[in-house]
Amino acid sequence: MPSHSRRFDIAKNGVRFLSKMIIKYRNTMVAAISLTLLFALPTLAGPRGKAVKPVRTAPQSSTRSLHMPTHQPLQAGAGLLRSQLTARKRQTNSSGWKVRRDKLQQTPIFIEFDRPVVAAGKNAATLTAEATLINFVAEHRAIFGLVDPQAELRHTVTRVDAAGRRHVKLATYYNGVPIWGAQMVGHLDDSGGLYAINGRYRSTPDYIDEFKPKIPREVAIDRARVDLASRQPIKALSF
Repeated sequence: MPSHSRRFDIAKNGVRFLSKMIIKYRNTMVAAISLTLLFALPTLAGPRGKAVKPVRTAPQSSTRSLHMPTHQPLQAGAGLLRSQLTARKRQTNSSGWKVRRDKLQQTPIFIEFDRPVVAAGKNAATLTAEATLINFVAEHRAIFGLVDPQAELRHTVTRVDAAGRRHVKLATYYNGVPIWGAQMVGHLDDSGGLYAINGRYRSTPDYIDEFKPKIPREVAIDRARVDLASRQPIKALSF
């Protein structure tokens, strides 16, 4: 019997010991949490003791965006540098123009001015209609996509309508060779003011290296006739 009571006392003492350890552990955790909050609250409080949320800063990227210039490169050639710089400066003053461009070539196919453009200068009164048109294109060559309009544009015909307006047609050339189907037409009022330009042409084809014919004209015609005859019958036309 005494052995049983002794075992009971040992078990009871063990339970008491465990209870005291649990209480001490709980008190220690409460004290640790209280100290943590005590030190953390000043950093999360504003100047008047109000809690504020920490501000999140967006991550900064290590790359920089580069804005490449959209200007076209200057064409090489003696005497063209200054004129091209002047043309680019004049291009910024074309806000009053209504311009429609070819979707493929990006050359203007129709330009209408808000007011007629009159030639200026000492010899403006003596200029012909075709000279007025060619000079205007040369001043704005960056817009028209031509390197040397004075050499690339040649007058073909001028028509005057009943109202006295003149319609000047120009053909385009490259190194003296005419470009088939390419033309530009300028429209001037009875006072000589340029009020519209239209046409279909390509920009200066400076990518062509060889433009001098290697065979005579007659030989080229004969070869074309033979090639056409091999594809379809050729009949002579009678009038």
